[in-house]
Amino acid sequence: MPLMAVPNLLHRRPWKENRAGLSVNVVKSETATRERSVSYFTVVLEQGVVACPLSVELWTFYVDFSKERYKGTVAGEGRIREIYERAIAAVGLDFKSDELWDVYAQWERSLGQHRNVVGIYERLIRIPTLHYRRHFDELQQSLLVASVKELISAEEYETLLASVPEKESMELMFGQEKMKGEDAEAFVRNMAIESRRTLYKETEKEASKRWAFEENIRRPYFHVRPLENNQLKNWNDYLDFEIAEGQQNRIVFLFERCLVACALYEDFWRKYIGYLTIESLTDYIRYAYQRVCTYHLPSKTGLHLDWATFEEMQGNIAGATAALQNGLRHLPNKAILSLRQLGLTRRTRLREASSNAEDVKADSDAITEAVQEQYAKIINEAEDAGLAEFFLLKQAQYWLKMKGDKDKAMEILRAGLKLDPTSIPVLTALIDCELHQIPLNLPAVAALFDEITEMEQLNPDQKAEFLERKICFLEDFSTDVREIAAAHQRYYELNGKTTRGRKRGFGEVDVEDGLSDGVPPAGAKHGAPAMHGQFPGPGLMQPPAGTVPGYFPPPTSMPAPMMAGGWPAAAPPMAAPGYPAYGASTAHAPAWPGYGAPQQQHHAPPPAWNYQAAVS
Repeated sequence: MPLMAVPNLLHRRPWKENRAGLSVNVVKSETATRERSVSYFTVVLEQGVVACPLSVELWTFYVDFSKERYKGTVAGEGRIREIYERAIAAVGLDFKSDELWDVYAQWERSLGQHRNVVGIYERLIRIPTLHYRRHFDELQQSLLVASVKELISAEEYETLLASVPEKESMELMFGQEKMKGEDAEAFVRNMAIESRRTLYKETEKEASKRWAFEENIRRPYFHVRPLENNQLKNWNDYLDFEIAEGQQNRIVFLFERCLVACALYEDFWRKYIGYLTIESLTDYIRYAYQRVCTYHLPSKTGLHLDWATFEEMQGNIAGATAALQNGLRHLPNKAILSLRQLGLTRRTRLREASSNAEDVKADSDAITEAVQEQYAKIINEAEDAGLAEFFLLKQAQYWLKMKGDKDKAMEILRAGLKLDPTSIPVLTALIDCELHQIPLNLPAVAALFDEITEMEQLNPDQKAEFLERKICFLEDFSTDVREIAAAHQRYYELNGKTTRGRKRGFGEVDVEDGLSDGVPPAGAKHGAPAMHGQFPGPGLMQPPAGTVPGYFPPPTSMPAPMMAGGWPAAAPPMAAPGYPAYGASTAHAPAWPGYGAPQQQHHAPPPAWNYQAAVS
């Protein structure tokens, strides 16, 4: 791989730890094969540690490279120390960062900077790492190599020196150990070690809390293969533990470690951003969104929208626009991203207008113009015809709902029909424009239905669908029954030309295809009109609660007319079709009024019923 390709690769795929090794190997091979500008190598390594700041390997190589570069120079020591400090700040909290700390301490020891060595280990014993015991031993040894006054701060030395007891007290304290000329310094040295031992004990407890979590991390690096469920659970539990501990720097660092291995898991990114939001770490939130939306999960629409929302809530309109444009670069046909752009434009102009109340009409016109320009841009640049049609409908809806201009809305829709005369959504939207007018213009709606059903570009099935809607409309609102009858007749005739190939009236069920008009069956939960629970459907209804018979429908096919003296004695109870003979059922006797014991007797069929004689 050419060296020039490394920065581009790191830019495209940052924050993946396995890229660090790639950068190291490329630089090594290029260094061995040909001479290159040392400054250019430095640029590559700088880009590497910025893109992969949690790579101990990359930081170690950067330091080694800098040692070679600055060997024998006056400024070299300071530059190398600066790189070490940057490395410690980036990965020093890692549970397995011992190697980096050790090489830093060894380098300072090689320079004879024993006080710096003590300072390094003093910082390290406060951090729970894998080899925390060894680090404390190294600290004790470092405190013995020179005068304690040269190894600790002047303030601490004075404090400890002031606490040195008299010789008699020291004899009581240390028993038979008689302290001589170096008694005071030895006491101070021991006190310094003991004070650091207290820190070591606390660190030991913290390390033991994290030991199991660290042991269960099997893949701390990035890989395209998914992690096992137990690995994901371990990361999640570890994060919950650190959040409960409440140390912000450790929580943020662990999230960053987690997102190296779990970079392709949206849940961890959302958990991280949620924590940063609670802590109001705005810059960290922005950086997290930039990484996840640009490199790791650019196909997640919700994250792009959340990023734009975050920037807009911060008052960063340019940032919100950039976030949406970034989303559209990765997802060019996502309508919701373009809709958010439109909403952002509208809200921005509204805020600007609210701050300038001098000319309300001019501001309103400016808002409308800006929104319409955005609609036109989206429609013209749409790669998909369906997407362009979608935003055409949204544009018409804006004029109808926001501006109350039905004529402009219908003008936009008719312009869309010139491009596609058979667009059912556009034709439906035209009808809705008329239907939403108050008061309703019945002749205009009927004329529009007629215009659509007479269009030559529509096939019979499409025309039948609009006729169904017209019939429902006329049944609801028309004052002329002849108009309703004409629509029914037209529908009946048109059905013979449809793919069903059979004439049928409106509301009749097609045995093969089921219902094809807007009338729902009894008990249906869909269809037009959507008034479930308000109006009864067609068909037999059960009586109100408390009057339901033992079995339903009632056993008689038709009750006999009531006579003045009660039920006719010759009327037998007849079983309804499909029901067992009366008396064969084990159901309870009917509880309807009028039913009694005498009716349970069988009688001969009565002669022909004379209704006039009965009521005279």
